[in-house]
Amino acid sequence: MRHLNGIIWSLQQDPDAFEPLFDTTVYPDSPHEYTNGEMWAYGYMSGIDPQRQSWNAFFDELGSTDVLRPIYLLGTDEVTPEEEELTDTPEQREALSNQFPARASQGRAQRFMPVRQR
Repeated sequence: MRHLNGIIWSLQQDPDAFEPLFDTTVYPDSPHEYTNGEMWAYGYMSGIDPQRQSWNAFFDELGSTDVLRPIYLLGTDEVTPEEEELTDTPEQREALSNQFPARASQGRAQRFMPVRQR
């Protein structure tokens, strides 16, 4: 709980400074090092799943699904074939990963505020 409160405090103080830790991936046919947020997104979505009911108020808010969309696309196996096409290439996955910090901090800060107040 102390770690969770530390994260929440950080998000309250300066949510724009939140920086998740990502892997990088290099492919044999390309010298580019791609940012890869798939494992981070999977962990984020795994944290939501057991507490899905607690997230309902956030999901009911207008625009909330847009906030989590890049994380959802890379962090769950429950995507449509059309959604899966949005993550086919390393460039697409990197572009989605680069959207995480601001979006994740919005969702996290709003979701955990009631927990911090307990």
